[in-house]
Amino acid sequence: MQYAFSDWYRARVIFAATDRVGQGWRYGSTAFENHFQWAREGADNSGFNGGLRVSYIAGAGNSDDAVGTRLIITDRFAGRWEWRANFHVGMPVNGRFEDDAELEIRANLTRGLDINLPGTSSWRAGVEVFSELGNPNDFLSDRASAHQAGGMVSFGLTDTISISSRARFGLSPNADDAMFQIAIGRNF
Repeated sequence: MQYAFSDWYRARVIFAATDRVGQGWRYGSTAFENHFQWAREGADNSGFNGGLRVSYIAGAGNSDDAVGTRLIITDRFAGRWEWRANFHVGMPVNGRFEDDAELEIRANLTRGLDINLPGTSSWRAGVEVFSELGNPNDFLSDRASAHQAGGMVSFGLTDTISISSRARFGLSPNADDAMFQIAIGRNF
């Protein structure tokens, strides 16, 4: 759930759960995020969107709470194309940066599609990469990094409800073999 308090600030709360094979659904975490928009792309696609997300994540069970910050940049170009990049640093609340910080990079490239299915709008499809680079002491080592790549699709169901789906597959030994996600968004 998120709410925009102004053109440059919004807050969001995320409840996460996982369903691992043979274990059933388990509560994962609750994240409290603050989004600050510092650059906005023009209606004519000039410029780019830039934002900063600061978060606090309350873990479940024995998990440590964590803090994080994420730089987000998006840009539409050549009519229907859009690229998005996220640079993230996160660490446990009681951790030391050099030992416990985790660095991540996420990026995707999508294109608007001419799909006219009844009840849908604003279709986009593309590819994305997700790289966990590890902490500064293990930066880019095989034992700390994990890389995935895959495809994604999103569309609007109404003016206020959207759906996005993605599937990523592991490219390195430490990455999950596969990941599938469906997200339902609602603007109010």
